[in-house]
Amino acid sequence: MKKIFSTTSILLLCCFAFAQIQTIKSKKLEDIPTKLKYDSLKNYIGMSVYAYIGQEFYLRPKPDGSQQYGYDGFYNGTDDDFRNYEKNVYKCCNSFNASYDSMQGRYFTVLTVTRHPKAEENPSLYGKNFFLKLVEKQSSDTCYYLYNGGSVEEAFPFTVVGYYTKCKKRYIGRKFTTQGKRWSTESEPEKDIVTAKPVSITPGKVWTVVDISIDDKYYELSFVMKSQLGEKVEIAITSALKSCYFVCPAN
Repeated sequence: MKKIFSTTSILLLCCFAFAQIQTIKSKKLEDIPTKLKYDSLKNYIGMSVYAYIGQEFYLRPKPDGSQQYGYDGFYNGTDDDFRNYEKNVYKCCNSFNASYDSMQGRYFTVLTVTRHPKAEENPSLYGKNFFLKLVEKQSSDTCYYLYNGGSVEEAFPFTVVGYYTKCKKRYIGRKFTTQGKRWSTESEPEKDIVTAKPVSITPGKVWTVVDISIDDKYYELSFVMKSQLGEKVEIAITSALKSCYFVCPAN
């Protein structure tokens, strides 16, 4: 009887062990909708990249310390051949990137979006990469920008003109209160952008958005805010809207 029980137990354990063996499926290329409308609520839209078609981009200047490296990700090419794009840099070259002086401040329109040619064979590495075909407004030159749909806002070098226009309509006249935390540097007080004098950002102080601009230090799209005392400061929109850490919408 003991022998029968032991044999049965072993068979059950074997069956259980075999039941735990699983097949791991390889990662498939993510399906991305290609017919999307840009709603202008975000500047960087991640994997909703096809919504950029038809939109106008402004290539922001860079801080002084970054200008020597130019702009990476810009290439010459054709719609169906990106095999050697790394060797075909557009407006070459600053550190093997597009020339800063030839590119900064230019306007581009997005004509087409094409998935990276290696996206199918290696989705983990290239599945979120796309080539945006751009036409430069002033010269009518065409080029391609290698876009990463899995990146972050800060790494996206453009300001979408539609987003800028939406921000002006949406935020000018809105009031915010400072929270007492510096956003420019931790060691120096915030300064008036007109007089360069230090200003107080005490908690609860009310500021009104009077304009939207790109600041001349970090070159980020920013709120220009004015206090009841007539002081003016700039704060990057991404910082201003980040969980009430630096400023909060006034009730």
